[in-house]
Amino acid sequence: MTKVTRPVEIRLVDQDDQHWQVETGQGHFIGRIEQDGKKFLSFYGSEEQAHRHQNLDEATHELIMQFNLHQH
Repeated sequence: MTKVTRPVEIRLVDQDDQHWQVETGQGHFIGRIEQDGKKFLSFYGSEEQAHRHQNLDEATHELIMQFNLHQH
């Protein structure tokens, strides 16, 4: 029996000029991103430990990778 994979829609929601939230198309929270000067901090789920990134794309990519890792 094969496992069927279903694509998941991911959205980047603007909170304000320096805060974003990443969630699924169904509205499930994945993580948040905060701008810290010229760097971007990503927080997966409710974690308080941040990962530092050069730009918003890298921070978003990190949260998507963490989401994919924890789905299995």
